[in-house]
Amino acid sequence: MHSSDDKGRFRNIRKKKRLKKRKGKKYYSLKNHSIEHVIGFLGNPNVGKSSLFNELTGSHQHIGNWPGKTVEKKEGHFILADEYFSVIDLPGTYSLSGRSDEEIITEKFIVQERPDLVCVIADAMRLERTLYLALQAFELTDKVAIIVNMIDVAEKHNLEISRKKLASLLGVPVILVSALRDSSLIELKKFIYDAIHTDKYDFHPAKILYSSKIEAIIRKISEQIADRKVLKEYPVRWIAIKLLEGDNWTRSELSKEFDLETLLKTLEEIKEKESINPKVEIAKTKYSGLHTI
Repeated sequence: MHSSDDKGRFRNIRKKKRLKKRKGKKYYSLKNHSIEHVIGFLGNPNVGKSSLFNELTGSHQHIGNWPGKTVEKKEGHFILADEYFSVIDLPGTYSLSGRSDEEIITEKFIVQERPDLVCVIADAMRLERTLYLALQAFELTDKVAIIVNMIDVAEKHNLEISRKKLASLLGVPVILVSALRDSSLIELKKFIYDAIHTDKYDFHPAKILYSSKIEAIIRKISEQIADRKVLKEYPVRWIAIKLLEGDNWTRSELSKEFDLETLLKTLEEIKEKESINPKVEIAKTKYSGLHTI
């Protein structure tokens, strides 16, 4: 819950003319207030993502559906240092490799809405499994932070997690929290504020390097579609990986501009000759990278 003083300070934002439009940045409107920052909460089901969202935003929430979908959309906000932070509770999903409504919504939100920060919520007791999603998010945006939730449960099981080591391995900001601790929520708000406003944290997400055969195919695809007009907002490497994973939507979109028949035939020949399954290899490589954590 926010005090009346918080609300009063927010109403003064316009008078102080503190809002500045950034090139290409899209601002949102909630009632008559301009939102300065947009944060996406991303995570697997049952990692406490929605619990953190509820604690962070309190009663300041709006629930509806994503446009054209039956998937629930939850948007809330909190105010800190006279600034308004809109938090979007993205649909729970285990990966961004498929084409479920939840995955499509998440991908489009990250790429098209360009949030100031994507917070991947991880489970302290299941780090490897829940951080897989983070590696996929890294392929879409650099503005990713990791929130390791349920740290209180980990402590009860004598499980130690080094925030500094995790941040160093992943190349992005990391915070350890518990939705049950008031102190964690205060720290989390400051963490989000500092991640957006200051140079306190580095954003150099770890890039997964696949086998030489997979990387050669990725380069080949990337070169052929570098000057594309469709899917222009999506990173070219991400598109190449999606093609290798057999993503039909990506193929369909690219086929509007490119004759993919020759390219796809070449890919099939390489897969057969080298006896590789790119989709399986890509997933295995990501998990192998997480084994070091």
